[in-house]
Amino acid sequence: MLDHDAPRPADAADAAAPDLTAAPLPRATIGAALNRTLWTRAYQLRGRASESEFWWWMLVNAAVLLLLCVVVPLLAGAGWGTLPLGPVGSPLFGGGEVASWGVAGADVPAVAAVSMVVAGLWTLVTLVPSITVAVRRLHDSDLPGPWVLIALLPFGAIVLIILLLRSPRVAGARFDG
Repeated sequence: MLDHDAPRPADAADAAAPDLTAAPLPRATIGAALNRTLWTRAYQLRGRASESEFWWWMLVNAAVLLLLCVVVPLLAGAGWGTLPLGPVGSPLFGGGEVASWGVAGADVPAVAAVSMVVAGLWTLVTLVPSITVAVRRLHDSDLPGPWVLIALLPFGAIVLIILLLRSPRVAGARFDG
C-alpha cells in the first residue's frame, strides 16, 4: 500500500473549520430563506439568521395566514376576517389579532371553516421554526436567544420587533460555535 493511499488523521485545520451553516445568509433569496427556516435549520437555536432570512420568513408566513384567515373566508362569504400574527410569525407566541372585521359568530361556510383549520395547522407546524429563526436573528445582532421570551410580556411583542430590527453585529459570530 502506498503512503498516499493510507487514511490520514484529520488535520487540526479540518477540526477547527467553522460550521458554515451556522453563519447568516446575507441577501438570501426567498427560496434560500424558506429552505433554511423550514428545513435545514428549523430546529436549531445555534447560529445566526440574516435580516433577509428572517424577514422573508415573516412575509411568507403573513401571506399564508392572510390567505387562509382573511381572503378565503371573505371569498367564501363568511362576512368576517381576522389576521393573527406575532412578532416571530406565529400568533401562538406573543401574538394576537393584527386586524379583524365583520360580525363574529355569523354562519361560517364550510370552505371558510376548513381554511381556518388549515391555518391552525400551519400555525402549529411552523411555531418552532418561527421561534428558532427569531432566536438566530437575535444572535445575528449579538443578543442572546432568551430575549425572544420578552414577547410573552405585555408590550413585549413591540420590544421584540424593535430588537429584531437591529442591524447585524460582527460580535454575533460568537453564537456560531
